[in-house]
Amino acid sequence: MNRQTPVYDLLSARNPSWGTLHDAPIALRFVEMDTEREALKTLALCDVSAFRTIGVKGPGAGVFLRAQNVDPPPLD
Repeated sequence: MNRQTPVYDLLSARNPSWGTLHDAPIALRFVEMDTEREALKTLALCDVSAFRTIGVKGPGAGVFLRAQNVDPPPLD
């Protein structure tokens, strides 16, 4: 695994079951699934730091994003 989430040490301290996404470790779960499903009713947190990102800029960026069914952010 080449990359680590910025919160890797915090997650590791809770001894999760690990998986990988885009060559980065991701915590899949911390306890049994039934217990986690119950906890989701009141709390949920998702570390998305392993997701890939893309930057789009320039005069045609808005048109391009809309063509991909992505709403561009509002211009300030």
